[in-house]
Amino acid sequence: MRPGDPLFTRAVDEFNRGEFFEAHESWEEIWDEADEPERTFLQGLIQAATALHHLGRGRFDPAGRLLAKSLGKLAPYDDGFGGIALARLRDDLRAIQSALPTIAAGTTAAPSMPRIGGAP
Repeated sequence: MRPGDPLFTRAVDEFNRGEFFEAHESWEEIWDEADEPERTFLQGLIQAATALHHLGRGRFDPAGRLLAKSLGKLAPYDDGFGGIALARLRDDLRAIQSALPTIAAGTTAAPSMPRIGGAP
């Protein structure tokens, strides 16, 4: 993964448009050939996108499992890694993870879907 990689940028744009399945597919193309530390970072983004795709389909259990995996994979990386505001993304993902039980119960609506911003 190189700074300004067009496929990475496309994946971020897809994610920000709520096209989570497409973002997953785009990041997976990069992940296939990535080395560490980018490989695990990309896997965390792929899992986040897949979790949000499941959430949008009402599949709360897989969404919760994938959010936990994603957060674990993204935890070691500094804010700004990959050129993105990673701390904000992790906070947004944790907020969704915390709200999942009440979303699944139908007592609250899902929070706004996260957007990936540029590095701080």
